[in-house]
Formats: sequence, structure tokens, C-alpha cells
Amino acid sequence: MVLVLDLPTGEERHALRAPQVVIVPAGVWHSADVEDRAVALFLTLGEGTQNRPR
Repeated sequence: MVLVLDLPTGEERHALRAPQVVIVPAGVWHSADVEDRAVALFLTLGEGTQNRPR
């Protein structure tokens, strides 16, 4: 799985394998690209979480 962060300086991609962890900074849009299958846990703390289409 590749976690994609949409940072003000440009797109940042993190190739992940179990049991790796990435902490996404507050206010940073993020998504994940999965080629085959993956199991992931996303935790969002706090109020005001928003979504946007990819």
C-alpha cells in the first residue's frame, strides 16, 4: 500500500508494509493506493474531519 500525503510542498508518497506506521500531520489531506489487497487501520482524532473525492 502507498500512503499519499498532499502537502503544501507537493505530493509525498510512503510505501508501507506491515506493521509500519505513518503519522499524518493535522490538516493534511491523505489517501492510499492499493494495487492488490491490503488491511489498514486509520485513526482520526478530533472533530471536523472532512472528505474530498480523489
